[in-house]
Amino acid sequence: MTKFLLFTTGGASYDAMNTSSDEVALYNIVDLKSIKPTSKSTLDINFKVGEGVEVVTLIIKAGSHGVVMRSIAEAVNSDISIIKVADADTNTYLDRC
Repeated sequence: MTKFLLFTTGGASYDAMNTSSDEVALYNIVDLKSIKPTSKSTLDINFKVGEGVEVVTLIIKAGSHGVVMRSIAEAVNSDISIIKVADADTNTYLDRC
């Protein structure tokens, strides 16, 4: 089964006809390269895109890096095909940390 990670910022729910790549992104899990803490309250998720890398930065509760990374890993190993990591449009988050 192909699996994807979904991220939205909340902007698409206001004007779906003018949604941009800054507001919503869907990445194939096979393109996931790394997840790294970048500050006490952020995680960078790196994806291979073409010849480059795109970075999704998650703002999380300070010090909860391990909990969030574990939640992503568990979701990837589940039967879910579209994993809502951070979907502000529907107020759905993989783990509220």
